[in-house]
Amino acid sequence: MKTPYIGFWKRAVAFVLDSVLCAIPPAVICLPLLIWQISKIVQGDQTLARTAGVMLIYLVWMMLGILCYWLYFAYFESGAKQATLGKQIMGIKVIGKDGNRITFARATGRLFAKWISYLLLNFGFIMAGMTSKKRALHDYIAETYVVRADFQPGDELPDTPAHPYWMVFTAVVLVLAMLGML
Repeated sequence: MKTPYIGFWKRAVAFVLDSVLCAIPPAVICLPLLIWQISKIVQGDQTLARTAGVMLIYLVWMMLGILCYWLYFAYFESGAKQATLGKQIMGIKVIGKDGNRITFARATGRLFAKWISYLLLNFGFIMAGMTSKKRALHDYIAETYVVRADFQPGDELPDTPAHPYWMVFTAVVLVLAMLGML
């Protein structure tokens, strides 16, 4: 029987595609403004206001990026196809523990739970390749699964073998890396 779960690599490719798509709107809005401000500074208008303008545009760019990232992932993962465009291309979708579509609120929580993985040097993402049912840390937190797009509510979510030795090894390496950064 073919497992319905999607592991690390397909998810990683989908995430890269989605990240590129999320980066476009803030860049289209802010990059021309940033170039204009920097060109004024290069031309000799090196006032505090110009420097503050560059910093403000950069801040707006980051805020727009976070907003786009949030709305994109939460909207598409809670939508009818249960998948972002990257996930759709890779033939995968996100489901809740009951096998059904997740809500916008759960998709939002799932997205912001990813930040914990970023803080843990991406260990939470690596878990998707090592855990039973191929769940990343944010999937555990949000009680979600990433499955093949043809998965239907009511289909079985079977147990699969986990890879605890690799997970322990990776955790030890990450802890040692973090201690080395002190």
